[in-house]
Amino acid sequence: SGTNKMPSPASFDATSWLLFLAVLVNQSGRVMVPSLKTSVLADPDFGEPFAAVVGGLLSGVSIVCLGGKLLGAAFTDRLGGWLVLVTVFVMWLAATAGAIAAPTVDVFGYMWLLNSFAYTVTWGAAVQVVGAVYGEKERPAQLSKVASASRFGATLGNLFFGQLLSAGFAWRRVMMPMVPLQAALLLLCTYKYFTDSGLRASAAAAAAATPSAATRS
Repeated sequence: SGTNKMPSPASFDATSWLLFLAVLVNQSGRVMVPSLKTSVLADPDFGEPFAAVVGGLLSGVSIVCLGGKLLGAAFTDRLGGWLVLVTVFVMWLAATAGAIAAPTVDVFGYMWLLNSFAYTVTWGAAVQVVGAVYGEKERPAQLSKVASASRFGATLGNLFFGQLLSAGFAWRRVMMPMVPLQAALLLLCTYKYFTDSGLRASAAAAAAATPSAATRS
């Protein structure tokens, strides 16, 4: 009657699965360019110039990843995990589409660096959402689930990209399936950001109205 019903353990947890998919796809994308490196080197147009800069790009990826961790730690708590995830998938879509259409090795390299920055920030954003949404008892299981997505994603990415290359697809075409996945996750994370923001605003308004109601009584 007037009692609040708690969700059953078997109920579908959309937030949990969205975080799982975001990290899974993100980590698959992390190994995308390294998986394609041999194919890019064999490209008659890209191979020679790419071989000349790939060492510097690998060093750049390491620096970008370090910077991503520092910036992620500085801004994720302030902005909120969902907004950071939205930003991540915007960057990721731009990086993947830019790499597919890259007219030069320089542009391809910049897209690789942008991809690296995006996946580095993702883990901290997912952890922030877990901390904000789940209670103390639920957090360990949710963090374990996100961590498993991180491990499986890299393995899945290597298998997926490797199979497409083995099937004879060119390296640009191998990246194409990531675009609709990233776009779908961008839309879902955007939806969660706005719905969660609306819930927080409603809760704040209700909390602000409570003292005035008590005063009138």
